[in-house]
Amino acid sequence: MHQYKEKLEEIVKERTIELTRANEQLSMEISRRKKVEKDLENNVYFLKTLLDAIPSPVFYRNLEGIYQGCNDKFSRKILSKVMLI
Repeated sequence: MHQYKEKLEEIVKERTIELTRANEQLSMEISRRKKVEKDLENNVYFLKTLLDAIPSPVFYRNLEGIYQGCNDKFSRKILSKVMLI
């Protein structure tokens, strides 16, 4: 009976070590993903600021050709035309 208890304790210990390592890897992956997400947010902010600084109307599409947005100059131009209608 004692040997079964020792074997079970050894199995629990090994599994705990495996799960601890897996948890550490997941924590590192989450940290990396959060950093990438923050970098992407910063890039989007930079690009929006850059687009709004362009004095000409600009709109942009994704690779499938779907319109994604525009700068302030473009939106003001479109809104002024809509208001005239």
